[in-house]
Amino acid sequence: MLLERGADPNAANSEGVTPLMLAAKYGHEGIVDLMIQYKAEVNMRDNLGRSAMMYAAEHGYARIVIALLSMGADKNSQDNLGNTAKDYATRFGHESTAIILDRN
Repeated sequence: MLLERGADPNAANSEGVTPLMLAAKYGHEGIVDLMIQYKAEVNMRDNLGRSAMMYAAEHGYARIVIALLSMGADKNSQDNLGNTAKDYATRFGHESTAIILDRN
């Protein structure tokens, strides 16, 4: 695996999106855990100011939100338009994820 050979877990594409953000966006819990294990920065932002937490919240991946919170992800950070992870969860109808963000 590339990470085992020293690949940068925080490498981003031209849009500023990291592997952790993609894993969070598509609900790949195992990859999220692996990226965290290899010290992926949980508070990195893409070019729109979105974090992995925001991607997970937008798609209702509560388990990923919990994992990111446990690693120190900032639930109150805002994207370039002022939206938080809770705003994304609420906008896309993921009430249980919004509640998790409220309580943690």
